[in-house]
Amino acid sequence: MTPAAAWLALGALVTIGFGVAYLLHPHGMARMVGIALPSPGARADYRAIYGGAQVGIGVFFGLAALRPGWHAPGLAALCLFALGFGVARLGSLARERVARDPQWIVGALELIAGLVTAWMLSFAS
Repeated sequence: MTPAAAWLALGALVTIGFGVAYLLHPHGMARMVGIALPSPGARADYRAIYGGAQVGIGVFFGLAALRPGWHAPGLAALCLFALGFGVARLGSLARERVARDPQWIVGALELIAGLVTAWMLSFAS
């Protein structure tokens, strides 16, 4: 297995894992960041965005890991996915002047994952 395939497979596992957690345990996942899901419509939207979308993109990362011709597009998607989350999370925390919150660590990890993926993409053919 190439480093690109391994990284994409890891991205698939993490993304699908979180997506499944959001689908099966929306209240618990939302509560960790202070989100209330007071209605069936709110829960449906949360499951769709956080669960369904993450499972879908995770499956794409998995397929990209298995197909060498998809490594570069898969890495590009993973890079943008991780950087999008990291930049938005860190930017929001900074804008809101949040001093101490575990999301700073999460955002930093997302940013690092995106930068590592960008570096790997520079070697993909």
